[in-house]
Amino acid sequence: MTENNEIRITKKQTETAIVKIPESDFIDKQYDVDYPQNLKGIFFLLSTPRSGSTMICDLLYKFGFCLAHEYFQPYQYLPILANRWGCLKEDLLDKEKFINQLIRFRTLKSGWLGINLHGSHLPIYYNFKEYFPSSKKIFIRIRRRNVIAQAVSYEIASQTEKWSSKFKTDVTPVYSFDKIKSKIKAIKQQEIITDVFVSSLNENVIEIVYEDFITNPSEVLYSVIPEELLKKVIVEPSIKKQSSNLNKLWIDQFNQEFFKTNGKGIPAKKQKLILPIRIIKRVLPSLRKYIIR
Repeated sequence: MTENNEIRITKKQTETAIVKIPESDFIDKQYDVDYPQNLKGIFFLLSTPRSGSTMICDLLYKFGFCLAHEYFQPYQYLPILANRWGCLKEDLLDKEKFINQLIRFRTLKSGWLGINLHGSHLPIYYNFKEYFPSSKKIFIRIRRRNVIAQAVSYEIASQTEKWSSKFKTDVTPVYSFDKIKSKIKAIKQQEIITDVFVSSLNENVIEIVYEDFITNPSEVLYSVIPEELLKKVIVEPSIKKQSSNLNKLWIDQFNQEFFKTNGKGIPAKKQKLILPIRIIKRVLPSLRKYIIR
């Protein structure tokens, strides 16, 4: 973003972004619609990374309500759309045209447009909001109770670039106390930005908790979105929960390391020595039967 709040998007930035995103992602051209429609309202999902927002967007699309996505994510999604929808002039983004195209290509037959906004996207969205027409608005905010688990998931996804079950990766993530701690701070900072944004609204913001949502996703959405807007049909999310044994191991390791070191973490050099010892302790029971007494 320039000093005048202009957004510059280069050709190289767009080409790099396109390579990283799978065709199954909602940002792909196959999900653009182009038919006459009347914008009835905008659904805003206020979220943070690894909070379950992608699964919510997936379900809402299957319900036929809206196609919510991270349209103001500046690293891949915004460049890809701005380029495809002809919103760039000499690498500068035409904000008004982008909003018009967003409404044109992403408003479903229901008349609703959906937008998923992480806390980090809000300063960018703020520079576009004047170009949206007046309409009904629904604000839902999702949080996680277990921020440590969220930070671990965030760090694993950052290393592997596997942001949902639709992304493929061959990268093996490496545990880092400092990086997970940094992700906790990043999540907290995004929550603060969202707090400020919510404070600036004269709107009702409904909050849901990830741990409640994940146990029965459809029922939670039925409880927070007006009945006349969400058809009661049986749908299963195509986005799968990504938590694995690795997540659990990292959470346990982080928690133990945090309390043993008063939150400072074990220096990297000592980690290299500790890891083999832990491996030996784990495999030793299975080797005992081979030991000659």
